[in-house]
This record gives sequence, structure tokens and C-alpha cells, in this order.
Amino acid sequence: EKYSEICCKAAENCDYVDVEIMGHMKIAKNLIAEIKKNGAKVIGSNHHFDNTPSNGEIIDIMKKMEEQGADICKIAVMPEAKEDVERFMDVSSQLKDILNVPIITMSMAGMGVISRLAGECFGSVLTFGAAKKASAPGQIAVEDLNTVLQILHKSI
Repeated sequence: EKYSEICCKAAENCDYVDVEIMGHMKIAKNLIAEIKKNGAKVIGSNHHFDNTPSNGEIIDIMKKMEEQGADICKIAVMPEAKEDVERFMDVSSQLKDILNVPIITMSMAGMGVISRLAGECFGSVLTFGAAKKASAPGQIAVEDLNTVLQILHKSI
């Protein structure tokens, strides 16, 4: 109840509210409807701090979030090997063609930093940089991120 209350209150003052949908599946559809009624859009999110799920699991999770009404679907995963990052970037590229909503994808920790820097090349519409202190493993300083993105944008 408290989670729903906080999300709905945020919707009165924000353009987007990030909702951890997979952890709240029983209330997700109604919560999302209430948030939208209060004037905000919903970023459906899911975090895997221990591993990178299989491609099929990632696709299923993102589809479920879209089905619940998310306007944008976001997933963050933890790589255990560089192959996880490569596979994750490949499945991200597939997701942009599977879903009908924009996606945000990122692989965490140092190994996953490349997904934060070049994610848009693989379909992700947004990345995160740390203003002062990182809020997730692998987040880089916003100034550094801005520099890299400027370089990348000159090349594409």
C-alpha cells in the first residue's frame, strides 16, 4: 500500500514514475492506471543484481511489463562474464523490434559500462550517469558520460 501511495504521489509532480513492476505484479496494472490518471507516464523496471537472465527470460520480462501498461520498459542486469554483456546488447537490439514501447537496457558493474555508453546503438533510449555518487554498480560520472556521448554522436 505504501509503495502504491508513494508512486501515485510522485505522479502528481513528475513526468515519469519508475515502477519495479516484476516485484509488484499483483498490483501492477491498477498501480500503472492510477499513476497515469495522476498525469505521469510509467517506466516499468526490473533489476537483476545477481546475474544476466537468459535471452528468453529477458524478452518475457520486458513483454510482461509492456502488457501491464508501461510506457517505457527498463531492465538492468549484472554480468558474470563479458559474454553476458555481448549477449545482453544483442538481445537489447532484438527488443527494440519486439516491443511497441521504447526500451532502456543496461548491464551493470565495470564489465557492463559499455552498455551504458553505447546502449543507444542497440536500442536503449536512455542512460544514467552519476551526478555525485553512483546509485548503481557501473554508473559513471555524468561529465564523463556526456563527453563519451558527444564523441559517439559525432560518429553516428
